[in-house]
Amino acid sequence: MTATRATSAGTYMGNMDKGDKFFVSSHDTAPAEDGKPGPGKGTWAFTGGTGKLKGITSSGTYTTTVNEDGSGGADVESEYSIPAAAPKQK
Repeated sequence: MTATRATSAGTYMGNMDKGDKFFVSSHDTAPAEDGKPGPGKGTWAFTGGTGKLKGITSSGTYTTTVNEDGSGGADVESEYSIPAAAPKQK
């Protein structure tokens, strides 16, 4: 973070109810004023998955909001694709 801009990049792993996992990377930037970040914009993508999410791909964007109390929110847009499951062998 500088006096006028905040940037971040990260990775995230999420777990689904049945144990499948997904992996996400994100990058964003936001203006800053008085040491506090303002509304930001970023991109994100699934980078992989396990189980039924193996082979997941995506592209997406998001915008963030920051409230005076430090809480915030995000609006996310994306498209994703999961490969069809291979037929079971008999």
